Amino acid sequence: MASTRLDATALGLLVALAFVWAPAFILIRAGLLAGASPFLFAGIRFALAAGIGALVALARREPWPRGRQLGREIVVGAFALMGGYALLLYWGEQSTPGGYASVMIATAPILSAAFAYWLLPGERFAPRGALALGLGFAGVTLLFVPDLAGPGASPAGAAAELGAALVFSVGSVLLRRWSTPAPGLWVISLQFAASAALFLPIVAFDAGSERFPLTIVPVVTVVYLAAVSSVLGFVLYFALHQRVGPARANLVSYVNPTVGLLTGLLLLGEVPGPLELAGLALIVAGIAFVQREGSARTAVQGARPPGAGPIPSAGPAPGRERGSPAGGTDATVR
Repeated sequence: MASTRLDATALGLLVALAFVWAPAFILIRAGLLAGASPFLFAGIRFALAAGIGALVALARREPWPRGRQLGREIVVGAFALMGGYALLLYWGEQSTPGGYASVMIATAPILSAAFAYWLLPGERFAPRGALALGLGFAGVTLLFVPDLAGPGASPAGAAAELGAALVFSVGSVLLRRWSTPAPGLWVISLQFAASAALFLPIVAFDAGSERFPLTIVPVVTVVYLAAVSSVLGFVLYFALHQRVGPARANLVSYVNPTVGLLTGLLLLGEVPGPLELAGLALIVAGIAFVQREGSARTAVQGARPPGAGPIPSAGPAPGRERGSPAGGTDATVR
């Protein structure tokens, strides 16, 4: 059973995922600016990702998924983690500067922690963890002060970006509550296919204005987004999600801009300014607090005598939650 500790493996997954997902926001905006319509762009991305994932699953000879929870996983993946998130993200990025989008998406760990407080009692953040979330969000905001001080986002665009973070957070918490294992490539491919289908009626309704230019920028961006950000990205994300839970897995939205800052420094020689350095320090401090919180909880749990039972969470005892194959999910941290 996964714990909530950011151990070395979890930190490695978090950093790897950030390197995979960090370019996605820039590439989505690049494709939109090159003339791609947001919904057709997203639909092509997920249809292509479904095909790539299926081919890899066939090559790996993965067995076809079975189980009562398969349909539920596909629905949550399509309407929250993938399709619903992308629908709001792509539409919002048309009128939202990159800095605004990053700050809106950076609310995901906070929103996930809030939903987890009610739905995952065993994964509630201690005060130190809540402080860590605040530090990380403040760090992301500092990184984008120049963008935030510039031309503002449209209210609708900002609301769409915040909605994207909201649906992603809800989906990630629900999957954890239902205690589903990390999905294999077949399940991920089916989630992508369902996400692509989500865009079909939207594209068909306004087919006359939907466009996807077959030029270098839209084509390269959609291939990267499908193969790397989608297939590889969600394999890494689900592995991290199962290991540490949704709120901690969604800390990737704090690490993404940090990767962008470091990439600019190493490849382009862009020296960060005082505000960016302060933002980076706050993000690192926030993640360190989360890691220490998980270590402390694990140490306390390990110190309990055999047979003492699980550590009770704050508030009413959660008992066994509905939805797991055995009739419930142990809500304590293990």
